[in-house]
Amino acid sequence: MGGSRTFTHGGARLFEFAPNGTFMREIGQGVYGFLFAHVVRIDPQDNIWVVDEGSSMVIKFDPAGRVLLTLGRKPEAVRVPAAEAGEGEGAGGRGGLPGAGVKGDNFNRPTDVAWDAAGNIFVSDGYGNSRVAKFDKNGLFIKSWGSNLITMLEPSST
Repeated sequence: MGGSRTFTHGGARLFEFAPNGTFMREIGQGVYGFLFAHVVRIDPQDNIWVVDEGSSMVIKFDPAGRVLLTLGRKPEAVRVPAAEAGEGEGAGGRGGLPGAGVKGDNFNRPTDVAWDAAGNIFVSDGYGNSRVAKFDKNGLFIKSWGSNLITMLEPSST
């Protein structure tokens, strides 16, 4: 049973290849937000954006592969209990209704990223929150719109 064994638990990997197919480099090796990448986009300034559905994060790399910006965060390892009546804005201890989207950069399985001419960032937070979140070019949350139809159709518990 001798020999060397390597175990990697989860994690997406991003490789860059030359036009002829030659491996050039790995980008973001060991980055906290790489779990289950959904899409990779290149913006007009040649920055590399990775939308990771598993970590609920969007990560921006410069052309050299250095992290410039992160939006979102991995889900909590421990579920925060719902607030008591009159103590906060909603279930889960974070505010808002489940599936309705949380203000700011907390996503629930985001799916894509895009930009407008002014550099504003738009993230489709599609699988869990069913919304689009808008950020300025520096990653400051501006607003979001959309909702989770299933949550809207569920009968009220009151």
